[in-house]
Amino acid sequence: MTLALDHVISSGQVTDRGGRFDEVKLDGVLITGCADDREKQRTLLSVLEAASRNNAIPVATGVSRMDDLRFIMMNHQTIPCGQGPVFSPAVSRTHFIRLLQARVHQAAAHT
Repeated sequence: MTLALDHVISSGQVTDRGGRFDEVKLDGVLITGCADDREKQRTLLSVLEAASRNNAIPVATGVSRMDDLRFIMMNHQTIPCGQGPVFSPAVSRTHFIRLLQARVHQAAAHT
């Protein structure tokens, strides 16, 4: 089982937990706008250093802007995982139900 520390916005959260987590999920509040905000960049670096010291894999959550994704990819190669609207935009409930129904029909056709 993989344990993840969720909603991380400061290095203290990682350090205070004593390295008991496999993943550190960087909160979208920290990620959104990081490309343009030096304070967020400093905080992000601090969190990444704490995660590294505790052998935890950082996950960038709430990535909603391409500028932030590019900044993370160019400056923080230590973040191997990401999630958020930039990877899979939100869909309406109706569209989501259609996607699920199509998947069920597709699976049934292969049995």
